[in-house]
Amino acid sequence: MGRLVVLLLLLLVMTTKNGEVSSAKAATTSAKASQRAQLYGIQSGAEKAHRGLRFISIKTHGVDAWNEVQSCFDKLAKYGFLDRSDFAQCIGMKDSKGFALEVFDALSRRRRLKRDKISRDELHEFWSQIADESFESRLQVFFDMVDKNEDGRITEEEVKEIIMLSASANKLSRVNEQAEE
Repeated sequence: MGRLVVLLLLLLVMTTKNGEVSSAKAATTSAKASQRAQLYGIQSGAEKAHRGLRFISIKTHGVDAWNEVQSCFDKLAKYGFLDRSDFAQCIGMKDSKGFALEVFDALSRRRRLKRDKISRDELHEFWSQIADESFESRLQVFFDMVDKNEDGRITEEEVKEIIMLSASANKLSRVNEQAEE
């Protein structure tokens, strides 16, 4: 619940007058917050949000984790391609399939992929971005997940939708109910 609140606060800080969030404003805000935190030796909201932007828990890091994903790809792929419907299982998010599919869709949109399957090389690109622990990378994935119409802005409706998706992925029914309000 704490991660969700931090993300919402970060979004509120970045909200424009007309209720939208711009990706440029998000990047500027996070950079300034990090600089202030370094100066004062405190943990900024951006740093807390960074912890909250963890899409998957990687128990093994680097090559070991990628080898595990590749092994799953080999088992699930058909004719050298992984179907969108198998993506969650392949990356270890089978308990949060809806959320994993949103990650798949966001990463596909960013790469202008128009099909529901990916090659091993494309999976490696997806995995590299998912596993990248930098704030900028995670914020970009989150922003892409929310900005479904790719206009570079996040509307209130898009924020509500991602809150409800995140809440259901994390089994937070009360947050899900509040997001609908």
